[in-house]
Amino acid sequence: MAKVYCASDWHLAAHNSRTDEILDWLYFVDSEPDVEKLILVGDILNNTEVRLRKKEWKILSKLRSMSDKIKIVFVAGNHDTECGPLAHLIGAEFCDFYIYEKIGFIHGQIWDEYLSKHPILTEIADWIYNTLQSIDKSHTLAKFAKRTSKQFLHNHEKVKAGAIQWAAQNSCYFVISGHTHYSYIEQPTSTKQIGYANCGSWTENGSCSYIEIEDGQISLKYWP
Repeated sequence: MAKVYCASDWHLAAHNSRTDEILDWLYFVDSEPDVEKLILVGDILNNTEVRLRKKEWKILSKLRSMSDKIKIVFVAGNHDTECGPLAHLIGAEFCDFYIYEKIGFIHGQIWDEYLSKHPILTEIADWIYNTLQSIDKSHTLAKFAKRTSKQFLHNHEKVKAGAIQWAAQNSCYFVISGHTHYSYIEQPTSTKQIGYANCGSWTENGSCSYIEIEDGQISLKYWP
């Protein structure tokens, strides 16, 4: 049966983006039989102003070659809202959200109240986070800062609740988001419940999570 793969929060060009693992995973996806779609659920780039390195261009080149065989969907995140031209370059459809077989895909930043209420503080926090990445190559400090801030703001639960409500409004039985860097899946236990999954991220050590959809079964997996 046809397969769909989903990933989010690669943050290409960030110091802690796992570019080697991303490229290896793309070769894996490309080698799998019957892959119908690859859905990138936002924050694929860390921002649209930074200069990409050789490894990032290899990833984009691989996506471009894959788009000749499978459909690639690029859902906008808060870090890559202006990536329409880049999506066109790699042969991907660029959109704010995507719905396929009553499964919804949306990054989730619209339910992050801190982003909308405190844009200046958010920029400062991003600067601190990026600085921690550059001075601590193990990314332990950056990861700790990210995790504690997300937990303090109850970010994961807010995004989850908002995504499920959005899915219900769009007649979806399952919704997949990103944004929080917290890999998670909750299968529906009844026909009335909406399932939820978060792709997690490909940053820091011990991450590299993705979603696989095959024959209606939605699974959270880790690479390698």
